[in-house]
Amino acid sequence: MLALLIYRASLKPHRNGDLFKMFMAGYFVFRLLIDFIKPGGTAFGLGGIQWACVAMLLYYARDLVWIAGRRQPIQNDL
Repeated sequence: MLALLIYRASLKPHRNGDLFKMFMAGYFVFRLLIDFIKPGGTAFGLGGIQWACVAMLLYYARDLVWIAGRRQPIQNDL
């Protein structure tokens, strides 16, 4: 599903690095959810990996909101 999302996004104009940010955010969401299958948790029911995923999603949040909300095409710098 992530590959299809990134492929569809690659067909539209985008800034350099946007596709990578989408991939990383998708991976962190996947890891955050899949680690609920593992037993145990440390703080507030989340393990260390999950907290790292939350931190990285917060780091990418501003860019992802921009990517999702942009209305006009962006030209890549060559």
